[in-house]
Amino acid sequence: MLISLHVDGMNNSILPTMKGNIDKIYASANKNIQRAGIRCQALAKQACPVDTGRLRNSILYHPYVLQCTVDTNVTYAPFVEMGTRHMSARPFLFPAYIKAKQELLARMGQL
Repeated sequence: MLISLHVDGMNNSILPTMKGNIDKIYASANKNIQRAGIRCQALAKQACPVDTGRLRNSILYHPYVLQCTVDTNVTYAPFVEMGTRHMSARPFLFPAYIKAKQELLARMGQL
C-alpha cells in the first residue's frame, strides 16, 4: 500500500512525525488483523464437530498484508457448516468469524 502526503505551507519538521504515526497505525492494524485470523482459527477448531478429526485439523490460517484467510479444503466442510436436507447444520466457521470480527473491530476502534 502506497501512502503519500503533500501539504503546502506546513513546517517540514511535522511531516516525518506524521509519516511515522501513519506507519505505526499501519503496523498496528496489520498486527490486529493477524491476531483476529489466529483467533478465528482457534474458535473454529473449538466449535468444529469431530468424528475423525480430519475437518478440525484442516482449518488453516493464512496471513497476508492487512488481510488473512481462515479456511478448510475438506470437501464436506460446507455440508457440515450449512447442513443438508438430511443433516442439520453444525456451523463452526461462520460463528468463529463473527466473534473474531467483533473483537477486531473493538481493537481497531482504539487506533
